[in-house]
Amino acid sequence: MNRIRILFNPKAGRKDDRFSVEDLILSLVHHGLTVSLFKTEKARDAYHETIRVAESGDHDLIICAGGDGTLNEVINGLMSSPRKIPLAVFPMGTMNDFSEFLKLPRDPEKLVPRILNDQVYPVDVGKIDDTYFINVASMGIFTSVAHTTTKESKNLLGPLAYYLEVLKQFSAASLPKAKISIHCQELTYEGDFVIFLISNSSSIGGFHNMAPNASVNDGRFDCVLIKKAPVHRLVEVFLKILSGQHITSEFVTYFQTSRLSFTTEEEVDIDGEYLGSGTYAIDIIHKAIQMII
Repeated sequence: MNRIRILFNPKAGRKDDRFSVEDLILSLVHHGLTVSLFKTEKARDAYHETIRVAESGDHDLIICAGGDGTLNEVINGLMSSPRKIPLAVFPMGTMNDFSEFLKLPRDPEKLVPRILNDQVYPVDVGKIDDTYFINVASMGIFTSVAHTTTKESKNLLGPLAYYLEVLKQFSAASLPKAKISIHCQELTYEGDFVIFLISNSSSIGGFHNMAPNASVNDGRFDCVLIKKAPVHRLVEVFLKILSGQHITSEFVTYFQTSRLSFTTEEEVDIDGEYLGSGTYAIDIIHKAIQMII
């Protein structure tokens, strides 16, 4: 993996990040690797550049230097290309949920040896209609929290900004009425809900134990359905998420599946980007891409 293309989102990251993309480049070059840099300027830039790089054959590895949104674009680019070039991630966003789950380092001096040693592993990818996701498809409170939390709060507080926003919504006089219909081999459910998550990892919205049994290459989604309940009981569930004990609650249904369909009028979010509402079919593509881990 001597020829590396870095896809860098300069808008990602927090002000207190210890390491920069320049540090990454210097470390790669110091170890004798050939590096080129692409800076994104607008939405979908990383997607289109990933396809170009993969199909050109001029590079051996893509490094995604950005947050969850940038990673989602790169994943969609890889899945849209017949050549599945290996991928490494240099986490630079606020949450970096997928990277946190895999314990991917922010320090270039810890990432580069993994590249030099070809520490490549297969990773599953989710597909919802014609769109792909690497971490989570979500509906309900978590979806709105991802978009109502201000950039200023995220820069200042990091993951704590999301926690506070969730508590704020739970403490509201009444939660929005949301309904969902879920169908798969393992479960059929029609009714009210507060949160529904279809996840590839256990780290969602900064909560590291949201789907405590998740694995990124077992060929199954881990799904968390939190049903409507009195606000004080939902706060109890929320607090148990920190330890992963929420899945024992009577208001939570936790299951694994490789395929499901659902219908909801609530907004569906995939890896931090709105998809819309309606009826969707979701499949997992087992060991779809190769990642440096």
